[in-house]
Amino acid sequence: MCLEEMLDVEITTGAIYHIQSKKRHEFTIDYALRQKTLHAIEEIRHNLVNNILPKAEYSKRKCDNCSLYDFCLPKIKEPKTLNSIFKPVEFNG
Repeated sequence: MCLEEMLDVEITTGAIYHIQSKKRHEFTIDYALRQKTLHAIEEIRHNLVNNILPKAEYSKRKCDNCSLYDFCLPKIKEPKTLNSIFKPVEFNG
């Protein structure tokens, strides 16, 4: 969607390369996927503005080898905020 806006073109297919399987997975970019993407963006924006970190759900298969496990801490039950994980960054300029 960003490329479409920047280049003023319509893109109807995309691809994701999966490192572990070393396979490229193509998908169709249709109206439903665009709507789902826009909805996800709105949810993320809402969470960032309101300092909300969604509750993680632990899954042994997904979580145990995840590089973000120490930040996510899916086994801890108390709510977390973005400030409890990320340090604020000041921009000079």
